[in-house]
Amino acid sequence: MKTKVISLVAFIIISLSVKSQTLRTVGLNDWDTINESGFFSSARTTPNNPDSISDIFYGITIAHMSEKYGGQMAFRIMPHTQPKGIPNVWVRSRIHTGVGEWAKLIHSKGNHTMEGNLNFLNFTVRDNGYIGENITGKMGEGTRLYFQGNELSNNKVFFISKYNWSSNNSDLRINVRSGNDGKDRFVVGNNINNVWKSWLSVSNNGRVGIGVENPQNALDVKGTICADKVEIKAVTWADFVFAKDYKLPSLESVKQHIDEHKHLPDIPSEKEVIEKGIDVVEMQAKLLQKIEELTLYVIEQEQKNKDQKTQIEDLQNRLKNLESTK
Repeated sequence: MKTKVISLVAFIIISLSVKSQTLRTVGLNDWDTINESGFFSSARTTPNNPDSISDIFYGITIAHMSEKYGGQMAFRIMPHTQPKGIPNVWVRSRIHTGVGEWAKLIHSKGNHTMEGNLNFLNFTVRDNGYIGENITGKMGEGTRLYFQGNELSNNKVFFISKYNWSSNNSDLRINVRSGNDGKDRFVVGNNINNVWKSWLSVSNNGRVGIGVENPQNALDVKGTICADKVEIKAVTWADFVFAKDYKLPSLESVKQHIDEHKHLPDIPSEKEVIEKGIDVVEMQAKLLQKIEELTLYVIEQEQKNKDQKTQIEDLQNRLKNLESTK
């Protein structure tokens, strides 16, 4: 694109240089009123300048023989604000009335602000790239960066944007479609030999998968989770075992259950765990229930031992007294 623009500029200048000995740069009253080819200049207040902030414009007009058809190119000159002479260039085509829309050209120097859409097959950003514009005091969503593919409709929109929800706090938001059916995803992975491997997947219904492409729960993980601390919220616990009205199962009934089912009462079997997994909070509560029941069995057994000890000591004293009376 840049090569074509340079070639066009060179062609115009070479073509006009044939008459360079007689052509002069002429001051303009209005860019729309020119009906002849030549070199022109305009001041900041000249009507129909490419923009309204420049000090001076120098330009080239190629006009039709009798009408105002043709093309124009204008160079912005801002000696005070751009001492290095960084160029800004606009071009436009004109209809028979001389009216036309100015379009700014992009080049490799300086900063550029563009209006409208730019379509590239490929492009490379060699330095920092910015999306949108910083506006002091603006809250809410900023400029969106949209992503298109083979199909794009109103209900399939993927974009990234910055959202300011206070003066010192903001989000980087990634929008994955407007629905919540779980069929569109934000995926992090890698492509090796044209085979895609997903490592992190976030569906448009809020479900997250790590090592799982299509998560079916709020968080699905395939692999090992390592953490210094895990805190799980619970809505119930097993302290009801120590309530006065709790009926502690007899050891005989527990033995009977174990003999018949090969696992403790209220605890899932090996087959159930393998097929369905376990609820960590529920299982911890059940295991605690068994520990508390076991504690009550121990306390009960301790009391029986004390009672038996007392009975033995009483019997020993009676025997001793009987022997002393002989």
